[in-house]
Amino acid sequence: MTLKGAIRSYNAAVRRAEREAARRERDRAKRYKAEMKQLELDDAESEVDEYQSKMETLLGFHKEKYVPINWNDISQEAEPTPPLNEEKYRKQAQAELDSYIPGFFQKLFRLEASVRLEMMRKVTIATESDSREYAEALKQYSEKLQEWKCSQDLSKRILQGDAKSYLEVIEETRAFNELQENEANVTVEFVNPKELLVNVLFKGDSVIPPEVKDLLKSGKLSVKKLPTAKFNSIFQDHICSGILSVASELFSILPVETVYVNAKLTMLDPKTGHLRDTVIVSVMIPKATINQLNLSEVDPSDSMKNFKCNMDFKPASGFSGVDEIRYSGIEVA
Repeated sequence: MTLKGAIRSYNAAVRRAEREAARRERDRAKRYKAEMKQLELDDAESEVDEYQSKMETLLGFHKEKYVPINWNDISQEAEPTPPLNEEKYRKQAQAELDSYIPGFFQKLFRLEASVRLEMMRKVTIATESDSREYAEALKQYSEKLQEWKCSQDLSKRILQGDAKSYLEVIEETRAFNELQENEANVTVEFVNPKELLVNVLFKGDSVIPPEVKDLLKSGKLSVKKLPTAKFNSIFQDHICSGILSVASELFSILPVETVYVNAKLTMLDPKTGHLRDTVIVSVMIPKATINQLNLSEVDPSDSMKNFKCNMDFKPASGFSGVDEIRYSGIEVA
């Protein structure tokens, strides 16, 4: 090959290498762009999922299904039966020892004594196993007996309408946990054995996201500001969902027939210029009425029409203060 030919070949090789490097760089750029696009889509989907989950929680308190506590059934539960030491392991080992007949080779090699000694050792071990098992059974029985005594005592007090016991059950069952996790403060007052008063101080409309998030057909994130009327209506559903949830849970854990719920917000009092906890919804909820509702499908705000309810709400401006429903035996300041 001549010098010129060598140079041409070298230059061609360099150009091929440069083209290959450029191609690889373009491929890397495409992959990076695709990865970034997929990451953006994944982030969008995750953000929408998080938004929808939050909204389902804020508007779905009333959909929770509570397992009812039947205090009459609890009061009639039989006392736990104490365990018996059946000595099943010792009896089995002893039976084997008692039925032992030495074989020909055991007699021939004089092994009978050592075999019997080993079988007697097994009887001792079996006895110890029985003792351990019986001790564990006694421990479990003692725990069950104590639990039974406590449940009997509590059920008796509940059925007698003891106010302190009502509040004890509310605390022990961690009632309203999900509502309180969303910064609502719930307090319960005993009216009489069949009626309870509940005050729920909600955080305020800042708990509701001001924007709605969704996915476009392209998979990209869409964020739109909620119109004021829509935002206020969502907040109304949030409040009413919490009210239904409080009543439903109390009916499931206590033998009450009516729950009075006052939903409150910290609002500016135009008379004093100071913030104060203001009743925005006051509702009397009978158990017989709420039990007729399909809570998993009901609209929380519309459902208030089923009850005696004071609520002043306008989509354009939101809630205004209302009078607390008065009832027998309760002093309202």
